[in-house]
Amino acid sequence: MSVVVLVAAAVVENVTLDPAAYLLTLLGVIFSSAVFLGVGQALVGLIKSPDAVNAVGRLSYLPLFALGLFAHSTIFGTTFETIARWSPGGAVVTLLAGAMQPAAWSADTWWGLLASVFYAVVFAGIGIRWFQWSTR
Repeated sequence: MSVVVLVAAAVVENVTLDPAAYLLTLLGVIFSSAVFLGVGQALVGLIKSPDAVNAVGRLSYLPLFALGLFAHSTIFGTTFETIARWSPGGAVVTLLAGAMQPAAWSADTWWGLLASVFYAVVFAGIGIRWFQWSTR
């Protein structure tokens, strides 16, 4: 799907990236996917009811994505920006922004990568630790 989005961006919006940027973006998407899969796995591990997982998942992903949208904006103040920047969505935004512009790769991008790996490992670990199969 990421390849389709990158091709559509190139065709429709004339977005051009160098080959390294395409490769880094695809790697960033893999790390980003691991973050959100880990969050979902943690929810399933901690919440036993399928209906409750559905509801909590829907309610928790909206703030995660909203924080990612405002990760690099001071519109709500610097405290909110700091929280948003270090949220799972904010770490993903920082990582993907750096991946699409390898020349602008900075310490912030490395911290975004490190935070993404941290979130993926911690949330997946929580999900693995507390998940139990149950029969109905």
